[in-house]
Amino acid sequence: MKLSYDCVAPFLRRLILVSCVALIFINLLNKDATAQSEQPVSASSASSGPTSPTTQLPIVAIVNGEPITLSQLNAASVGALQGTPDPRMATSIKTRILSLLIDQLIVTQSAEKSPIAKSPELAQAIERFRRETLFNLYLNKEIGTLPVVNSRNVDAYINDHPEFFADRKTYHYIQLLIEPGTTSSIPNIEEVIKSESLPGLIAWLKSNKIPNQRDLFWRGSEQIDPNVRSVLNNLKDGDIRVQLTPDAKAILVIQKQGTYSDPILAEDARSGIAQRIEQDYRNQAAKAVVDSLRAKSNIQYINIAYQPDEVGTDNLNSHGFPKIGILEVQIMWFSALILLLPAAIGLFYSKTKKIIKDQAKGAYSQILSVVIVLVGVIWLMLGASKFLNLIPSNFNIQSLFILNWLGIALGLILVIIAWKFPPAKFLNKNRWPALVLIFAIQQILLFM
Repeated sequence: MKLSYDCVAPFLRRLILVSCVALIFINLLNKDATAQSEQPVSASSASSGPTSPTTQLPIVAIVNGEPITLSQLNAASVGALQGTPDPRMATSIKTRILSLLIDQLIVTQSAEKSPIAKSPELAQAIERFRRETLFNLYLNKEIGTLPVVNSRNVDAYINDHPEFFADRKTYHYIQLLIEPGTTSSIPNIEEVIKSESLPGLIAWLKSNKIPNQRDLFWRGSEQIDPNVRSVLNNLKDGDIRVQLTPDAKAILVIQKQGTYSDPILAEDARSGIAQRIEQDYRNQAAKAVVDSLRAKSNIQYINIAYQPDEVGTDNLNSHGFPKIGILEVQIMWFSALILLLPAAIGLFYSKTKKIIKDQAKGAYSQILSVVIVLVGVIWLMLGASKFLNLIPSNFNIQSLFILNWLGIALGLILVIIAWKFPPAKFLNKNRWPALVLIFAIQQILLFM
């Protein structure tokens, strides 16, 4: 049967109309898909799952409605991924760290619902963390770019530190840190060790309630303080050494248990050496920044017992003479008391002897005043003794010697002035002003 155009035309028109409508609909769908694909998502998001509506970062896990993002996982994995080029190993490490992050988040969510969330301890920890973070961020900004470590730096480090490589050893030792005191002096501790050995010393410390810290160490050469390593190298197995710590604020007791040769091939440690040199560069640069800020700061140590070492050791000027500050003035004053107090006691003794001999009226009240003054003198000496015990143990011996003699000379000058200088002779006639003056000066210096 032959089809004419008139028969086919209606069908074709319907087909073309339906096709146009379908094409328009498909085009609209494609535009929506394109718009969604143009949203700012990282390259890894296509294979990392959903994204956080607030951060637009790929999410790797959701714990009780709270997301853990890929950025958080990457930040937590930086240290563990160092030196791990294998992608499969890196994925395994990230899987383990993600599990730790999930555990951490679960515990944190529970803690936020407990009284711990409002405790002072949490506020202090947050403030401490904030300061540490600001400290590191500021130093990183100020330090800037560090010198590049090259192979010559690494070779020089290996040559300068054979004890960390070819001559490396592992040390097994016991260490005690003991708070010094009247009963816990070095001779007392050595006597206890001699008669009771180390276990006896530990029991003795416990029975006398002497604060101490005991540790058992297995450490390589590079992990030990150079001072302790030097002590261990000079001891035989089983030997004990008793000495002050470098800052002279504690007694150090070390018993060597054993030493074992444990060399490391330098080639196997080259990458670690480069990191150690970079850390040394950073520490030096950070110290320069901190020292610069310290020089511009006003720092006051209220309790001299907590002065850091550098405050006590750097107390001489370029001519070898002590730098005069509050501590130095206090030392000179208490040295001057060596002469001032005997002079005051002698003054009262001579007056009292005359009163008793003459049996004058009011002798008993005068004797009572003498007793009161002598008690005050004893109080002055006890204060001096307490103060001198607080002088930093590492205070420069040369400056301490000079200040002692300057103080004694000052006391002698004051005694001569009070005795021979006419305007000051009233101190001999009326003994109260002299002692009141001494008490006043003492109180002012103690509270400075």
